[in-house]
Amino acid sequence: MLGLTQSRVMDDLHSMDVTLILPAPSRVESQVLFRMEEPDPFLFSPLPGLRTLAEVDPSVTTYPYEPPYSFVSDDVFQMLSNGSHDATVFCDSVLPRHNFQVCQDGVTAVAFGGTRMESFVRDQGRRCWSISKSIASRLFESGLYGFDLFPITFVAVEGDFRVVPDVFGLLFRGPPCSRIGTIRGPQSCARCDRSAVFCKQCGHRFFQCWHCGLPFRWTIHDAAVDEVSEQRIEHGIPYRSEHILDAIRYNGSDFVATATHFFISKRAADWLLKEGVRGFAIRSCLLAH
Repeated sequence: MLGLTQSRVMDDLHSMDVTLILPAPSRVESQVLFRMEEPDPFLFSPLPGLRTLAEVDPSVTTYPYEPPYSFVSDDVFQMLSNGSHDATVFCDSVLPRHNFQVCQDGVTAVAFGGTRMESFVRDQGRRCWSISKSIASRLFESGLYGFDLFPITFVAVEGDFRVVPDVFGLLFRGPPCSRIGTIRGPQSCARCDRSAVFCKQCGHRFFQCWHCGLPFRWTIHDAAVDEVSEQRIEHGIPYRSEHILDAIRYNGSDFVATATHFFISKRAADWLLKEGVRGFAIRSCLLAH
């Protein structure tokens, strides 16, 4: 009878609460990695001639930041990516297949806008980071590593272009270095006990059971965030767990991709700044030791 009652309780479950524990590091290091973003009023972009945040708030040091983003003018070349080959790298653990590193290549796109080229080409489809031929050539000679380039194929043109300029997709090849942590409580689905909630190899969190479909609701306890948020707040935005990376897992690559985000090293940020590259934003991250 007890077994039947317990079975009904399991069947009536609508979700499972899971807690991830990320331990406090012995120290954190800044100005090593930065998360790349689309230009946004709350994120920082390496544009020469603008005030650094240190000039606004002397307690913080970061790169020059971009004022609130305005729409790209009509004379700037843009693209709308409308197809790609999914080259996502998957984790090699024995768990159900899951993303380890996001990757798109073989991108096709529609060209539109004007003839003026920006370093990072505005892609309304957002399938990849796209750069001009000029920046691609210089990037190959930069000494930076952890990236590949592939040509964008334009399948249609909406504009008065005599020749569509060469544009290249930028692949981030450096392996992910997110912190992994541990699970407090059950390690598998509370309803069927057949699917893990978490990959211990890469740190991927599943949001539902692969067998019975039970949703997993996550709570993250991150001692590092609690420790640094009071001390280091960037432009009024506190650090979150995804902005604190694992120093042990970081292999020194200048271009790093996870299953969801893209990162560049300080060396890459310095190079982009020196070359006057624009069209993107960066947000400071911390490296946990």
